[in-house]
Parts: sequence; C-alpha cells; structure tokens
Amino acid sequence: MWIVTSQEMKQIEARAVEYGHSYEGMMENAGAAAASYIRQTLGVENRRCVCICGSGNNGGDGFVVARRLLHKGAQVAVILASGAPKTGQAQAMLEQVRALDIPVLPWEEQNQETLATLQAAEILVDAIYGTGFHGALPPLVGALCRQINDCRGKVVALDIPSGVHGDSGMADSDSVRADYTIAFDSCKPAHIMKGAVPYCGEVVLADIGVDPRAREGLGINLRSTDNNLLVDHLKPKAITSHKGSNGKLLNVSGCLRYCGAAILSTTAALRSGVGYITLATPRSICAQLACTIVEATLLPVEENAAGQMALSAKDTIYSRLRWVDAVSIGSGLGRGNETFQLVQDLVRRSTKPMVIDADGINAVAQDINILKEAKAPIILTPHLGEMARLTGETIEALQSAPFQSARDFAREYGVVLLLKGPDTVIASPTGEMLVNQTGNPGLAKAGSGDVLTGIIASLLAQGISPFYSAACGAYLHGAAADAAAEELSCYAMQPTDVIRHLSQVFLSLGL
Repeated sequence: MWIVTSQEMKQIEARAVEYGHSYEGMMENAGAAAASYIRQTLGVENRRCVCICGSGNNGGDGFVVARRLLHKGAQVAVILASGAPKTGQAQAMLEQVRALDIPVLPWEEQNQETLATLQAAEILVDAIYGTGFHGALPPLVGALCRQINDCRGKVVALDIPSGVHGDSGMADSDSVRADYTIAFDSCKPAHIMKGAVPYCGEVVLADIGVDPRAREGLGINLRSTDNNLLVDHLKPKAITSHKGSNGKLLNVSGCLRYCGAAILSTTAALRSGVGYITLATPRSICAQLACTIVEATLLPVEENAAGQMALSAKDTIYSRLRWVDAVSIGSGLGRGNETFQLVQDLVRRSTKPMVIDADGINAVAQDINILKEAKAPIILTPHLGEMARLTGETIEALQSAPFQSARDFAREYGVVLLLKGPDTVIASPTGEMLVNQTGNPGLAKAGSGDVLTGIIASLLAQGISPFYSAACGAYLHGAAADAAAEELSCYAMQPTDVIRHLSQVFLSLGL
C-alpha cells in the first residue's frame, strides 16, 4: 500500500491541475465518491444526514456530499463548524447547497435547533479539517467534536477524522471517532498508524479521478509492510546449503550487568536462520553464557573493572571480523568511555555491514559524524529517546514528524534508519520508507529491542540488503509478538516468547 503525506497530496493535486483537472472538479469528484460510498454502505433514503463542514476545502467536499445525498432522498442539513468557507472552491459549493434550501446552521451559535439536528442525525459526515489539521482543536470545535462522538448515528470522516494529524497520527483527546473514514486518492499515514486507527474506524480508499501522471517524479516512497515483504525476500533454505552458506554473524554484545541482552540478541539471530554466530562478550561472563547459549561460539574479549568491554578488545574482535558476513553491536554493552571508543572504532574501520543498537547508538551519538566515515552499510535501530540523542531534537518534535525525521537522518548520514515505536519507520539513504504494521504493546518491555537486533542481524548476514533486512526484521519481530500475545496476552508475554513464536511465522510462510 502506497501512502502519501499531506504535503505530497498537495503536490499531487497541483500536478493534477497541470494535467487538465481543476480543484473544483477534484472537490466534486471527492464529494461524489464519498456520497456514493455512504449511500451504498449505510443507505440514505429518508434518513437524517448532517454534514459538519469546516472553513477549508474539506468543508467543500462536505457540501458536495450534502447536495449529492439530498438528490438520493436523504433529509440533509449542514452545520458550519467554524464560520463561512475561506476558499473560493468551498464558497462556490456552499452556494449550491443554499440554492437547494438545505438548512445551513452555524455552530458558534449552538442554539437548540443545531443541537437537536446533531442529536437526531442517523448519519454524520465529518468534513471539518481533513488533512489540514495540526496542533490542538480550538475549544469551540472541540466541543462540536465531543457532540459528534456522543451522537448515536454513524459517523463518516472525509479523508481524516477531525482532530487527528494526518502525518503523525497524533490525536487530540476530543478527536472525532469515526465509524468509517473515506481516504481520497491515496492513504495517509494516519490511516495505518496505531494511535490514529481507533479514530478512523474502517478505512476505504476513494478514487477522485486524478491523472496517474500527477504522481510521477514526486518521490512518493512511503509504503506499509505486509506479508508479501517476507515472501519477496525470505526464501526456503536450499537443499544443498550448509552452515557457511547460511551466513556468519559476529554479535558484539553484553557486559557483566547486562548478560540477558547478549542471550536475547544471540538466540533471536539463531532462530532467524543464520548458519553460524559468534558472540563476542566480556571474558568474565562467558562461562555463564555458555550454559544458556549452546548453539553459538563464544569469543571472550578483554574487559575493564566495570565488567564492560575494554578498548583493547578491538584487536580480538578484528581478528574474527574478517571471517563473518555481518556484525551486530550494542545490545547490553553498557555506557562507558572505553566501550564507546570501541564502538566508534568499529564503525570507522569495519568493512562488514553492521547493525547498531542500544548502547552502540549511545556511542555513536557522542560523535554522530563518524557515520559518514563508515566503510560498510550501517543499520541504526533507535527508539525515540535514542533518536533524540542522535539528532538533538526533542521527543515531541520527532513524534510530530516521524517520517520526515527518519528520512532526513537516513539521507544525511547514509544509513538505514529503523525508528522504533508503535509505528516503526524504516528509511533508506535513497528516501525509500516503510511503516511496519505488526506488533503490539506487549513489546514495550526491556529486551524486546535486543530480540529485534538479533533478527535483523541474522537476515543481514544471510545476504538480504540492509534496508530489507531491517524491514523484514521489524515485520517478523512484530508478527511473532502478535502470535505470542494471542497465546499469552500483552501483559504476560516476554521477549523470550517472541523468539519462541518466530517459528510460527516462518512456518506460515512455508519456510
């Protein structure tokens, strides 16, 4: 599924005009498509329908819906959410509504007739903002949205439910909760983002007749993940394969305090198909880990007094680096100057593709420009807090523009960026992006990120490209988590359960 941001949708509309369309024509097409869907899905003859229209072009779409529903036998009224239309196209559509003697009621008066019209409505059409919403709902409009949510009728939102930001999926607490959302021309990020999905209800896509050439050359590179992603990139093991041909991974992980991170990342990598894995970890915990991870080889490395890897460990690590196909580094390393220097040195010198997570990211954040010195592809997997440290942005700023932030970072530093969250975003240096659709709140536990790192690194070692290793890894991680939650609940499931349920995902793919 291709997804466009609000700005990209504006570009598409502007290009459509160049190919002979008009804004009025697209508005008419959008309203006609919405009215047709409402009629076919809910039935409108002799039913009380109210179109709540804003002052922008989304309101213009709503005026078209009102007129079209009237012609199909509905009892129609219009409520102006925030005064008269401010665009010429919407003004023209309102004039057509008035010419048909459809009641037009201003919300700011909030008189008894307006409230009674809302409460009696069997179908309510939310045409207040669409993709034009940002910030917080004004108090008067927020009160209107609360009234809409309290009504018994079915609510249909045009493009985006009012109060929901189309690009970030962030929602005002008073946002309209729609039963159906009709997306015009293309889906927007909010239609698939977990925070916005409860407000959107069932999402349907309506063709508004835009010339396909309007999308050419605009760099619309955002897609959502689906099962086809795995089908395209994960293949059955060849009958002639052996452990060497299935990829060799070096996992630089763990310290005295965080042994579990080394266990989780290594076990997840093994469960994801890699043929051979070496765990480089502080010498003092090797005996303990050997009792738990029996399928991996251990590479004991020098450590400091804190039980973390010493800078001198780099020589031991480099001796094994030449032999492997990929490297993962960061899970449970701890935060110490020597460890940070070790990570930075590996980033600069490694000729093997690398996944960097957790304390590895914290090390990179100390000198972000080392990413530009890297000799091999790099995948970074930060959560929002780590991304804030990498960029210097606030978490709130990153949440408001996750796609742009991920895309800009990946392009500037030449890395694949996997920005973790309820809606994980994977961005490539070329601008291509995917939004992951699997996973659940049961992943919000310490250790889940270590599992994800192991899965991605395993795929990378098996020869899948960095971008699709990250994307397939995120999908597998979330799908296994969904299977674990179905069996155990989001409360009870643990990262080890995610690893255990990976087999269920692979079996479903015939792998």
